[in-house]
Amino acid sequence: TARVQTHGHMLLGDVIALHLQPLFHQRRLCHTGLSIAQIHQRYAAAMEQYDFRCFAPELFYSAFHAGLLPHVAAVEIQLKRGAYASEFTRYRYDVILHVGEPPKK
Repeated sequence: TARVQTHGHMLLGDVIALHLQPLFHQRRLCHTGLSIAQIHQRYAAAMEQYDFRCFAPELFYSAFHAGLLPHVAAVEIQLKRGAYASEFTRYRYDVILHVGEPPKK
């Protein structure tokens, strides 16, 4: 596993916004042609399995301001961008942790 030494960036990509996770799964399943019962079953399974990269953006800022990320100089949240609204642009974001000196603006 690579490590960031004294300066650099750590990218946590394609994070799903925790508060949008239910909507993310519901919208994905609505267009599958499944019955309501099947949608409910798959939705419940998806909510259990898919939480490994679902975080509230506030988590990163709160951890930073509480001093829980001692080598991180700044936290940056970037919403996914795209020409069209899709599951990638509606529900996902990237987190950039700046290690070392605060980033220059």
